[in-house]
Amino acid sequence: MSEHNTIDNERLSTKYELWSEMPDGYREGIARVSSFQSLAEVVGVLPFSDWMGRVPDFARKQMFIAKIQDEVGHGHITARVAEDLGVPREKILTDFVEGRTKLLNIFHFGFETWEEIGIAALLMNSSAIVQFQSLDKGTYLPYVRALKKIEKEEGFHYHHALDLTHQVMTEGTNVQRARVQQAFETWFPRLIGYFGPPDSAVYE
Repeated sequence: MSEHNTIDNERLSTKYELWSEMPDGYREGIARVSSFQSLAEVVGVLPFSDWMGRVPDFARKQMFIAKIQDEVGHGHITARVAEDLGVPREKILTDFVEGRTKLLNIFHFGFETWEEIGIAALLMNSSAIVQFQSLDKGTYLPYVRALKKIEKEEGFHYHHALDLTHQVMTEGTNVQRARVQQAFETWFPRLIGYFGPPDSAVYE
């Protein structure tokens, strides 16, 4: 085992609760990450809420409402983590509205067609699950517990998006299926960009 891996393992073996003594930089980092995620969860529902009046059937509308409620709940859960570390949730929203906080560009896009929503949500939820599964192995336990709860609900959202996409692809017209394909080609590069540059590029 390399010296670098030994140091990483030692660092990851130390777990923290809210009341634990921790380095200031560590506390600030956790507050920043949880604040950012809280904001992303809330802002991320906007493209879906824009479609509430245009959902084509009642069952899908119920699923949309459940998804939106879950995502806002995720925002509250992670905002609470940030609040406990000294960042009021009002500040999280105010900093965004006043331009002091920037979101990833994935949150700047809406949905042009109904057929686009399923595949875009499928890619979004897949990306979120991958990201959360890497973060839930972290050392700040309140945030880890929050992520594990969120992951379960993201799994539900994933299957809803998969079902919606499957419905369009099996029951839709050729035009609708073409829209799904076009949406995939549009959203896939966006979601790859969501993860940022490769580590090799970051650390060069």
